[in-house]
Amino acid sequence: MERPAVLLIQKEDSPLRESLERVLRQECQAEVWRGPMGSWSDQNPGRGVVVWDLQGYTTQERLALGAFLAPDEVGVVVVSPLEPGLGDLLRACGALSLVATPLAPGQLAAAVEMALAAQGRLSRLLAERADLQRQLREREVIERAKRVLMAAAGYSESEAMGQLQKQARNTNQKLVEVAGKVLTAYKIFNGD
Repeated sequence: MERPAVLLIQKEDSPLRESLERVLRQECQAEVWRGPMGSWSDQNPGRGVVVWDLQGYTTQERLALGAFLAPDEVGVVVVSPLEPGLGDLLRACGALSLVATPLAPGQLAAAVEMALAAQGRLSRLLAERADLQRQLREREVIERAKRVLMAAAGYSESEAMGQLQKQARNTNQKLVEVAGKVLTAYKIFNGD
């Protein structure tokens, strides 16, 4: 099984500086990263989470970083003492889990495991949604091309589809590519 990738975000002077990394490496068997979010997420798409130690961050820093961490593609585990207003920050950054300090044995490992599972499900759903959106866009292009062929050449709907499919087979192209070319040609010769 692939080791989970964890980006650890914390201040240099955090009292949890060494203990969090040690727990992540030993209990979670995680590959721990420190550094810019961009390079971590590029190299670990959908297979990791961010562990964010809030200790030492000002309210303004928390808000700015929380907004940066908010996209669905980033799973966030927040480590913090319980304090007023924490719920708003957790919602703003889309946190998957909260680990309250002081840490209890196994608490961080369990939260990271839960967050990894949730992030994996979310990543699969996001990929499925993107695929369905792509299919819908392609279907719309094909439907428009069929309507153009029906209006311009007098084909029935099934005949128009047959012509698109035949051209796709004969030219070894995807159906949506042929449909796109039909629409482009129509625009060139008919304006809009």
